[in-house]
Parts: sequence; structure tokens; C-alpha cells
Amino acid sequence: MRLKERRISPQEAVWLLALVLFCACTAPGQQQSDERAQESGVSPNLAQIIAQVRVHLPQHDRAATLEVASARGLEQVTRQGKLISDGSRLAPLLTFESPQGVRLSGVLHRGRLLVEPHPVSGLSVTVELALENYIEGVVAAELSLWSAEPAELEAQAIAARSYALGTLLRRRQRLGNPSLAKLEGGTQDQAYRGMFEPDSSKGSQAAARRLKTAVAKTRGQVLFIEGQPFAARYSAACGGHTAHLVQVFPSPIRAEAALTGAVCEGCVSRIAATGPEDPRGPLEWQTTFSSAELHQLARSLGLGSSLLRYELGQRDPSGRWLSVILVGERTTKEISAETLRAQLGHGRFRSTRIVSSWPHAGQAISAGLHFKGLGHGHGVGLCQQGARDAARRGWSAERILSGAYPGTEIRRL
Repeated sequence: MRLKERRISPQEAVWLLALVLFCACTAPGQQQSDERAQESGVSPNLAQIIAQVRVHLPQHDRAATLEVASARGLEQVTRQGKLISDGSRLAPLLTFESPQGVRLSGVLHRGRLLVEPHPVSGLSVTVELALENYIEGVVAAELSLWSAEPAELEAQAIAARSYALGTLLRRRQRLGNPSLAKLEGGTQDQAYRGMFEPDSSKGSQAAARRLKTAVAKTRGQVLFIEGQPFAARYSAACGGHTAHLVQVFPSPIRAEAALTGAVCEGCVSRIAATGPEDPRGPLEWQTTFSSAELHQLARSLGLGSSLLRYELGQRDPSGRWLSVILVGERTTKEISAETLRAQLGHGRFRSTRIVSSWPHAGQAISAGLHFKGLGHGHGVGLCQQGARDAARRGWSAERILSGAYPGTEIRRL
């Protein structure tokens, strides 16, 4: 087939010339933008996450009524069948926003609230907010601001930002739909309970200034490992020795296998020098689970009607439990120590660094099970108690993080 020759009209020539000039003017700017992105390591997906993150608020799950103060005023939000109502609107999803932020049950969120029906009953709430606002809320929820050191706040802000970006990137890749990727505002991810609002006292005002200064000073700073944002995990207190990352949270990323545990001088000195009455909170804890609670555990794990005994599975070099073998009336099952904590409750079974138990491993359980342990949390990565003690000794945030996450580097996006 032969194409017909055709002359370009004067009008078409003008349009083509305009198009060429437009491309010539915009291409260098786009090239510079791409070069800046390469220099900072920001991919298009990462740039989107930096702008806005979504956080599910589990504390409001299945609530029958919510009180929301937004640009529309104070509203009572309820569920009406499969829809949500605020008195004037009825829809499967309602949004609430205001330039000053939105208050949900009295708590301020500097973002937009999304309320929808919970899959089981009641309501489910997600807040959509800027990353740095989210980090400010996380640091306020994770640390005691009144006594926190500047370097401690800065290290926590960088770790929290790194966890958020690293986790969201993985979830976006796994889900395939970026809009579905969100963080949990509880222990599943990071604590987030809204923005810190100081009262009129000097101490509270000073705490608010330290918080804002730390977040602003570290703005955009993220831990990277092998060229990717590192989802930096952390715990309240390791109990003297941090845990090997991949032994607690298996990962396909080769570089993460190098993040082994280490002695935590802060926790070691606390254990040696303080007792249960220490106002900073004891690192030692004890709890007893009743026979009824252990029977429920056995049933929930499919072991039968009762738990007969437990046996030790794997442990790391520091003695931290990695797995435990549960012997039930019907069958036996080996589970991770973190799964056992989740089943029995993180608030009571505070860590897997167990010092003693009664009855001992292998002995028959007849009237409950008593545990004594050290620390609080899974023990991986940054130890918040250790970071506080290190900051008080004059360590910088960078030095604290390099000790907690060897092999990583801080980049500013």
C-alpha cells in the first residue's frame, strides 16, 4: 500500500511549531526533575507515598457511633444497614475534612477521615494524612515526650518514617492496587493516636516544641538498605540483648539477614541498677495464665480441649525464645514465640526473653502457668529504652541508629 503525499497547511505548520517549542521548553525541566529523583533515590511510587499515607484506626473498629468535628461542624456518625449516615448524608463511604484538622471523639487528626461500614458490624475509620504529620503522631504515641531526649526523639522519628515507607512499598507491590495499601495505627504496625496537643503548662509546651523540632530536623530522613527504604522495626525494651531480625520476622531480603542482635548496654545497666519500683518502669515482668486461659489457647490452636505441657523449641544465642512446642490433649504443635505472645496477649506476655517458668518446660501443667521475663516487645532493631540511655550519654541519633541497624544508611529524600 502506498501512502498519499500531502502538503501541510499554514495553520497546521503553526500548530506543529508550537508543539516543538513546548517540548523544547519542558524537556530540560523534566530531565532535571528526573535527575533530582535519581540523586535522592525517590521512585515515582515512593514520591506518592511521601505525599500522603493512609492509616487504619483499629481503636474505633465496630463502634456504633462516632463523634466527628470537621468543616461541617459536630456530627454523630452511625451505621444504617450497609451505609453510613451523619444525619444529612447517607453513603457507603463518608469523608470529613477541615483546614484545621478533624476531631474524632475529641482527638485531633491533621488529615481527612474516611468512615465506612466495618465488615462485621459498626464502623471502620481510616485517616489520610501527610507523612510528616503521621510521623509526629507516631513519635508522640511511642515515647514519653516529657522526659525524652532530643537525640532519642530524632532517632525514633527516622525509624518510624523508615518503617512506614518500607512497609507501604512492600504492601503496594503485594496488593497491586496502591490505594489499598495502608498502615495500622496500633501494635500491628506503629502506635498512632492522633496529634499531640499540649496543655498550658510549661512542661507540656516544652515537650511539644521538642517533638516538632525533632520531626522537622529529620524531615525526609529514611534508613536505606541495599538501595531500598528499610522497614525499621523497634521495641520498647529488649531486656539486655536485641533479637536477630530474620529469626523473628522472616524476610526474603538478603541484606536483612545481616541485622543480628547485639548487647544493649542501656537495658543491661537498668537491670543491674534498678528494681521493680523504678519510676521509669521495670524491665522485669511476671504473669500467670489460668487453666481456663490455657484451655482456650489449646482450643484456638486446634490442640484439643486442654494444654498438657509445653516444651522449648528454638532459642537464639542470647536465650530469647524463638519457638515453643505445645502439647495438647489431642495433638502437638510447634509455633513461634511471637505467635504465643499474640495468642496470650502482648500486654501480659510482654516479651520472649523468658527468665523462668513454673511448671518448667516439659512438666505437666495442672493449675496454670507462670512466666517471668525481661523487656517489652519483640526485641528487634532499635531498643527505645536503650536509645534513651544512649541519648543521655551524649550519643547522636545517627550513632544510635547505626548501632541498632548495622549496614543501613540514612538518606534524606
